[in-house]
Amino acid sequence: MSMLDVGELVVRYGRAQTALHGVSLNVPDGAAVAVLGANGAGKSTLMRALSGTLGHHRGTIDAGTITYRGRSLRGLNPADIVAAGVVQVPEGRRVFATLSVEENLRAGAAAVRDRAARARTRKEVYELFPRLAERAEQKAGLLSGGEQQMLAIGRALMSRPSLLLLDEPSLGLAPLVVARIGEIVREINAQGTAVLLVEQNAAMALSLAETAYVFAVGRVQLAGPSARLEESGEIQHLYLGGDVASDEPPPAAPARAALTRWAP
Repeated sequence: MSMLDVGELVVRYGRAQTALHGVSLNVPDGAAVAVLGANGAGKSTLMRALSGTLGHHRGTIDAGTITYRGRSLRGLNPADIVAAGVVQVPEGRRVFATLSVEENLRAGAAAVRDRAARARTRKEVYELFPRLAERAEQKAGLLSGGEQQMLAIGRALMSRPSLLLLDEPSLGLAPLVVARIGEIVREINAQGTAVLLVEQNAAMALSLAETAYVFAVGRVQLAGPSARLEESGEIQHLYLGGDVASDEPPPAAPARAALTRWAP
């Protein structure tokens, strides 16, 4: 059963720039799904559409549907989307630098009214991120990049999401830290939270997700089980550019029934 369904989504910035051209994807209940692509492929635009923040970037949804557990998310403000159970960890971490780790976590739980639930979730976050527990009173702006990413994820978890949207969590981090972030994402998913992971780091994303969608110039160019996509060699072709910027249909995918190729 799908938790999230995106159907034929068209997103535009201003009057002329179309950023997503009829994008469709789904996230099954409790699954981990990756969205891959180079800069400018439309990955972050998708996240903005799902989180209700497109308007902050002068973007609009011109057509298509976003359905979460049978409920349309189109037209909802970001707070209502969070309340529904969909929470984004934005690209670049964006922690509250002048607040302590503990204060950042409290901010993440602002919409949770049950005091016992807040305390229970805070305990779970500190168990997941022992380093944050050690630095609970430290200002977030003084944390390392990896620690700030952990805090950004922990803050999102404080609202007890059913679907976690992760936008480029490996960006700017050292390989060892990226590996640790990957372990954390895998553990979050194993505990029952569905994850939609947007990444340029294809190796990391494919190791975490059961299914992946590859974006290029605002279109889904390739989709299927992560293991099959990794074997196909098509991801490297799309990342290198190839013919994906053309208005002509891309070359046919390898003869694997489990892969799906979309033409622009």
